[in-house]
Amino acid sequence: MRLTGLLLLAACGRLCPQVDPLAGLDGGTVHCVQSTECPREANLLVCVDTEDALRDCVACEQNQCVRHRPVSCP
Repeated sequence: MRLTGLLLLAACGRLCPQVDPLAGLDGGTVHCVQSTECPREANLLVCVDTEDALRDCVACEQNQCVRHRPVSCP
């Protein structure tokens, strides 16, 4: 179902990454050294390349876990 949504967004226009910090159980930020340390849902990928920013994935950026989500560009 996610793939279908991405295909629809891609068909309608360009995709831009939206980056959101991941929140810990206490509501604070999640700190990391590597992307593999970031918590994620079972079906969520770990970003391994800069091109992954246009996929739904988690990454460690500036020692903080973030989630990249593709959205249609304004």
